[in-house]
This record gives sequence, structure tokens and C-alpha cells, in this order.
Amino acid sequence: MSQKIIYSLFAILIAIVIIYFNSLGNGYNMDDSLVMTDNQLVENGSLGKIFTQYSYQSGTYNFAYRPLVIASFYLENIFFGKSPLVSHAINLILYIILNFIVFFLLLKFSNNVFSSLIITLLFLSLPLHTEVVDNIKNRDELFVSILGFLSIYFTITSIRNGKMHYLILIFLLSVLGFFVKQSFIIFPFLIAISAFLYCLKLNFYKKITIFFKYFIISGSAMLVNIFVKYYYLNKINLNRTFEYYENPLFFSSLTERVFPSIYIIGYYISLLINPFNLSYYYGYDAVNFHDYFSLNFILGLLFLISIIGVFIYHEKMSKLLIIGISLLFINIIAISNFALPLPGIIAERFIFNGSLGYCILIYLFLLFITSYIKKIKLRNTILFLFTLLFVISFGLTSMIRNKDWKDELTLYSHDITNIPNSVKANEMLAGNYYKQFFEKNDTINLTLSEKHYLNAIKIYPSHPACLNNLGTIHFLKKDYQKAIYYYLKTLKLNPKSNVHYNLATCYLLINNIPSAKKEYESALLENPEDSKIFSHYKQLIINNNLIVESISFLETEALIKHNKSLNIYLLLIDLHNELKDYKIMLKYLKITNNIKPNINYINYINQIEQFLANEKATKNTKLTSLEY
Repeated sequence: MSQKIIYSLFAILIAIVIIYFNSLGNGYNMDDSLVMTDNQLVENGSLGKIFTQYSYQSGTYNFAYRPLVIASFYLENIFFGKSPLVSHAINLILYIILNFIVFFLLLKFSNNVFSSLIITLLFLSLPLHTEVVDNIKNRDELFVSILGFLSIYFTITSIRNGKMHYLILIFLLSVLGFFVKQSFIIFPFLIAISAFLYCLKLNFYKKITIFFKYFIISGSAMLVNIFVKYYYLNKINLNRTFEYYENPLFFSSLTERVFPSIYIIGYYISLLINPFNLSYYYGYDAVNFHDYFSLNFILGLLFLISIIGVFIYHEKMSKLLIIGISLLFINIIAISNFALPLPGIIAERFIFNGSLGYCILIYLFLLFITSYIKKIKLRNTILFLFTLLFVISFGLTSMIRNKDWKDELTLYSHDITNIPNSVKANEMLAGNYYKQFFEKNDTINLTLSEKHYLNAIKIYPSHPACLNNLGTIHFLKKDYQKAIYYYLKTLKLNPKSNVHYNLATCYLLINNIPSAKKEYESALLENPEDSKIFSHYKQLIINNNLIVESISFLETEALIKHNKSLNIYLLLIDLHNELKDYKIMLKYLKITNNIKPNINYINYINQIEQFLANEKATKNTKLTSLEY
């Protein structure tokens, strides 16, 4: 290894440490709970479970299959525990490794240490990368890039020396890539294009043959992933659904997405050109992809037109230029929402790999404007100074951005000024203030939470979670009428048992017993497994002498809908016990024991049969209630 290369690697290392050192003091942040602080596979799993279960759990559903990155968190937790410092340090080390790989990859294409160093410095300092480095959950993006760029590196190596073991290595790296994240799908295309470019001097037939050869080697690795998922993955509770406010394009056809995707392409170009006002989240209604007269739409259209020119004149262009354009084009098309709509519409991490192509284009542009300087030393000096301006500007922005990622509240409250019209951003900030209220018992946080929930429903009035949470905020303020107002609006959109339960509680507190009874009954019809509902409903029924009416409801409605629910039978047993109707009690007890045999039920059956055998004993006796 030459001295120039060693010095270059040292410069890359120092630059990354300077820019990202202040990120090591950050805590866990947005979505880190999915992979580290609240992931059961990381906490109580095993490597076997990690490869046979979905990777993330959120509420009642599981989603995504990313076993290799979850395995990294699992091993990290075993050796170091849940330490934000360790997690951030690992991400930083991976980022250093990635940039070393990028440098050597560029060296393969350019055979020029100076240009490879400049492009790598531009890449490593780009502020758009702060989301990937600072957010622990985005370690999967780092792994995908490392494996993907390594695959391209070995593609070029295999073409140079023709050894078979490099082809096997490309396949294995691709297998690992798909087990990290499905977004690795762009790399078979990049690998094939890289191979095509390296054989430009061959005739067209041979170039196409080489293209498909490497595409098949890398792309076929996905079949391994599909095989494992089909035969070994436990698919229970995979019911991840997307809401309209996450991305309206989920509810559109392919043709309806053509123009919006052009706008989104232009939006990414704008982010690359001006990466200084960043946000952790974009989406409805922050991204107005129907504005077809905007700068973003024009940029997207110009970008696509320029690609046609590249296709026509590619043989007259340098390999470095074509690989730069290919990196940017393939990545940006994949995330344009045309073929596959993405949660959030736009995200900085989505353009992570393509941003290397953009940095190549910046360098080539600087090279072009300095090409008129005849003296090589002076030209290189001016080129380096231009690059330094970019790197310093990007690097300082990245360092400042790292501080925004300190914790959730810091990030959300800072970014809301950039995306005031984002439903999700307002909802997430409101939720964080709500959490702060309970942690600090500070009513100011409750007021701020209400403010941002109101902002969210102003943008998107049909947001049931925000409406429900507004109801809960007014419940905490003891404004029960306003709470009822929001809960009723929630019910029209999302008639779930917890909303009925919340309504029942409010009605009870304003002494509206009929409405409270109705909502409790609606709640238990929706969710007969929630013992809390039955407990409060039973108390309401007994305290207000509504036992007969309740029995009628349970027998004519609840049992018809849920004839195997133990809670319904247990409540009927208790209510008939209140009426001292032991024969009916005995009937329901036997049904209950048939559904779920239990020694306590058998003992209770024997007790009642003894009471019934002695009329005097049962005349004035009420039996002990069973627990739900």
C-alpha cells in the first residue's frame, strides 16, 4: 500500500471523527426502541428466533425481516448491555469502514488517489448522512451499503483477474445484503452496470452478456432470502397496515403515481443540492407532490431527461461519470414511490447510497470548472480548496445536526419548524410532550401536547389516534364534556374497545349511567378478553341495580357474538349469584369448565350442587365471586 493511500485513509478517519465525535453523547432516539430498547428478540431471543421471526414488533403487529442487523443488536446487548454510547460508537465504526470501502472502490474506477480522496471526503461529510449515523435503528443502512459497495469492488476485481472465487464472494455478500434489508435490491443493478462499464471497449453483445451474468449472480441471492422466509419464517401477526397520512400514494394506481414520482425525484435532487434544512420525517402534508409547477417537479423532469442523454452518449463519457449517474439514478428511481410507495414518502436515509453518485458529480463539476487552468499543481490546489469549502460547509452542518439527534424531544421540537405541515411530525412531538407530562408532572407539557395534536388534525382531520389522545388530554384536565366530544369523533373513524371504554368512564364521571352502560357493553362486544372492561362494567351494573338488564344483554347479544368467551360466562355467573339464582349459575359454570377445565371451577360446581341439595342452606346465601 502506497504512502498516498495510507495518508488518504488517515485523512478520512480524522475527518469522520471530527464531524461525528459529538454524536457519541447522544441517547437512544426515534425508532431505536424497535431495535434495541424494546425489542423482544434482542432482549430475550436467540439467533435461531431472530432468523425465524419478523424483526420488529409494534403494538399488535410484527413487520420487516432483517435478521442480520437484529443479530448485531442481540450480540451487542449480550456483551455491552443497552448503552447508547456503545451503540453510537458501533455506528461510527461502521461508517468509517464504509468510507474506507468507498475510497478503494473509487480508486478502482479512477486509478487516482487524489480524486478518490476528494469524493470520499465529500461523501463522508454530507449532512444527509446524519440520520443514518445518528439514528441507531438505521444501522441496517450502513450494513447494506458496506455489503453492496464491497460487492461492486469485487465485481471489478473479478473482471480484472477472472478468478471464480470472486463470483462466489459476490453471491455470498449479496445473500448477506438481502438478510440485512430488502433495500439491497438496488445493488444487483449497480453491480451489473459496474461490470458493463468496465467492459466498454468490448462489442455490444459481450457487454450485455457480462451485464446479465453479474446481475444474475447478485440477484439470485434474493432467492435464498425468499426460500428462508417461505419455509422457516413464522408469519403469525403480520398485519402491518399503512394509513393515508403516512403516504397517500399507497392508495393510488401505478399511472396515478407517474407525476408525483417525478416531483419526489426533484425533491431528492433539492435535498442533495441544499442539505442544510433537514428533518427526521417528511410526508403528508409536508410534501406537496401534486404541485406540478414547482421547482421540485421541474428538477425531477430535467433529471429524467438528462438520463436519456446519458444513455445515448454513454460511450463518450468517463467511467467515473457514468457510475456516478448510475448510482444516483438507480437509487432515486427505487425511492421515487413509482413502483412501490414508501412510508413517509421521502426520507434522507433512502438516498444514502445514491448520494455517493451525487458526490462524484460534484467532483467532476469542480474538475470541469478548473480544467481551464493549465498548470496541474495550481489546478489541483484550486480543486482541493473548492472541495475543502464543500467539506467544511457540509461538515459543520453535520456537526450541528448531530446535536439535534440528542434525544427525541430535542429532535422533534427542532425539526417541527422545518416541517410544520407534517401530520406525523406533529403527532410524534405531541406524543413526546405527553410522555414528558407524566414523567415531570408539568401541565405545560400537556398544553404543548394538545397544541400539536390540534395541528395534526387540522392538517388531517380523520386521524383517530390524535383525536383519541385529545380526548385523553381533556380527560386529564377533567373537562369530561370536551373529552366525550373527541372520543365520539374517534369512534366514527375507529370503533375500538378502548375508545368505548374511555367514553364509558367519562359518562360515569358526569353521572350519565345509561350512556356509560351502553359504552361499556360496546367495549366488551369489541373485546371480550379485556378483564378491566368487565370489572368496571360489573361494578356499574351492581351499584345501579341494572342486573336484570345486563343479564338480558349478555345472554341475547354478547353470548351470540362470543359464545366461547370465559369473561362473559364468569360475569353471568356473578350476576346470577347476586340474584341467588344458583341453578343458572351451575349451568354457566359447567359450560365454563367445558371451555377451559379448571380445578377451581370444579370445586365451585361441587359447592353449588351441595347448596342446591340443601334448600335451607341456599335460601339466604350468596356465593363468592369468581375472578376474571
